Amino acid sequence: MHRIDIRSRLGNLILGLIGAAYALAALSVLVYYWATSGEAGSLVLQILLMACIAGSFWFVLIASGNLRGRRLRH
Repeated sequence: MHRIDIRSRLGNLILGLIGAAYALAALSVLVYYWATSGEAGSLVLQILLMACIAGSFWFVLIASGNLRGRRLRH
């Protein structure tokens, strides 16, 4: 897997916060969609929203890995 190295502690914190906000937004849209459309909704839209949630966790994992690795190196 390709490593994404962000050397700034602030940059990693911002990346983690963006990932968390992205996950929260996608999750809230998904829950709203389920609540308003019932079970007759589009499966493609639901899969795409779940993929957005998974992608946002990738942001958080990158940021946490960089912050953890940063602490161990110093």
